[in-house]
Amino acid sequence: MGADVQNAGIALVCDEEGTILQVIRDDLGIADRAASGRSVTSIVDRGSLEKALSFLDQLRTQGTVFDWELNVPVADEVATLHFAGVATGGQLLIFGAKTSNGVMQLYEEMMRIGNEQANALRAAMKEYAELTRDQAERDRAFYDELSRLNNELANLQRELAKKNVALERLNDQKNRFLGMAAHDLRTPLSAMMSYSEFLLDEASDVLDEEHIEFLSIIHSSSQFMGQLVDELLDVSTIESGKLELDRRPTDLVNLVVHNVALNRVLAEKRDIDLSFRRDGEFAEMMVDARKIEQVLSNLISNAIKYSHSHTTVEVSLARRGDDVLIAVKDQGQGIPAEELDGLFEMFGRTSVKTTGGEKSTGLGLAIAHRIVVEHGGEIEVDSEVGTDGGRSGTTFTVSLPVDLDHPAEAVPEAGLERDAAAEARREPGPSAGEGPGPTSEVPLRILLAEDDDGNRRLAVRMIERRGHAVVAVEDGRAAVDAWQEGPFDLILMDMHMPEMDGAQATAAIRERERVSGARTPIVALTASVMEEDVERLRAAGMDAYVLKPLQDHELTDIVRDLLSARMHARSTESDGGELGEM
Repeated sequence: MGADVQNAGIALVCDEEGTILQVIRDDLGIADRAASGRSVTSIVDRGSLEKALSFLDQLRTQGTVFDWELNVPVADEVATLHFAGVATGGQLLIFGAKTSNGVMQLYEEMMRIGNEQANALRAAMKEYAELTRDQAERDRAFYDELSRLNNELANLQRELAKKNVALERLNDQKNRFLGMAAHDLRTPLSAMMSYSEFLLDEASDVLDEEHIEFLSIIHSSSQFMGQLVDELLDVSTIESGKLELDRRPTDLVNLVVHNVALNRVLAEKRDIDLSFRRDGEFAEMMVDARKIEQVLSNLISNAIKYSHSHTTVEVSLARRGDDVLIAVKDQGQGIPAEELDGLFEMFGRTSVKTTGGEKSTGLGLAIAHRIVVEHGGEIEVDSEVGTDGGRSGTTFTVSLPVDLDHPAEAVPEAGLERDAAAEARREPGPSAGEGPGPTSEVPLRILLAEDDDGNRRLAVRMIERRGHAVVAVEDGRAAVDAWQEGPFDLILMDMHMPEMDGAQATAAIRERERVSGARTPIVALTASVMEEDVERLRAAGMDAYVLKPLQDHELTDIVRDLLSARMHARSTESDGGELGEM
């Protein structure tokens, strides 16, 4: 659209706040300052800013304004323009020209030709408003949906939390059930194992070969089932998060040598050479010795069970950086590579069969792995399956960090000094027909409190076979009465008895001992070793505990420890010291 100098000007559409919505005409070349979205005051000189604001205020209140002079930068100079404005439909139409006549002509011209543009503008604004309203409705619907989903998620999280609590409760109940089941299962299983052992030892000369075989099967089956019960309890302890380590300064060399010696009996029966070597010197380490022995016994006995006769199993101890490595290497059949990944999982088994037909619970390696991990270490396996006459074998390597954060003086003393049942699980029991028989132990007078008739008879038989005198009672109250008629060298106390349980009877004896000044060693016979049970034994004044029913080698260990404690006491007394606890 052409324009003479008088009519040259600018026409703008603004909202009620003075924000430019559209530039309808710009003959002055100031569109860069009159861009959409900017305030109309941005086109005037700074000195006219206050006057421009007054112009807008009057335009909004009166509806029309004519012939206001405002200074506007145009090209390289500041020109005085005449402005007029009309408020209509919630919008402001503002016109500016170099003369009053020019602004009026511009106004008339724009009003004449601007109806269609104004109508189009109004239509556009209406469409924009509708779009904005639709978008707002969509946003509101989206927000409502998002809120609904968030509420559903919160409800699901609450339900999940409830389910987790319920599952934890059920898992705890399951663990307690396993403990009770172990109590009920271990007793008859151990009785079957011990009685069959007695028969094989004492009656093998009057039984025919077939009956001896039957007894051997009963004995080995009860051993396997007892091992399964013990390992299920270990799994239960692990799953409940109650696997606790009793870290103490430990001579790792002696620990490994002792374990190798225990397993050498089994190796010799299979004509397998079990050897040990160490590289370097080793200081004491802060470990749970019994649990590390459990790991070693599992690895060594597995190596023997899966090896053929006339081969070698080598146990080694070495140092690598800040780790101590214990390796068990065999010349056995090897494990297929595709089966190695699941080797440390619960009930994980391989296709490899034991060479002597022994059964596997599938739990030992999983338990060993968890014990090592709890020590901050790792357990790895490397295996080679021989083909075409090639060499085969498997190496398990346990790496344990040298723990510098637990100095020896920081180790608390435990109230219960030994768990003979845990050691019993690691020691290879006597095979069929090779019962231990009587020994030349120093005769002791032992008080036995056991309410189960079968267990009591079994324990009495074991004690008397060892040449000791025994007084057997059926409940805790009778145990206290018998103790008062003593004296006794040792008390074997069942924990669960009628009238008065083992903890109550022990507490009563300890109370009376405060007056007499004497102290009799008391060993608990229990089928449950959950943490709360152990704490109760300790609080009652027990010196140690074994898992019931009592087994022959456990009795040997108890007597050996008792005599050792007595010898130490005599040595201490000769030096002016006091008698130490067992």
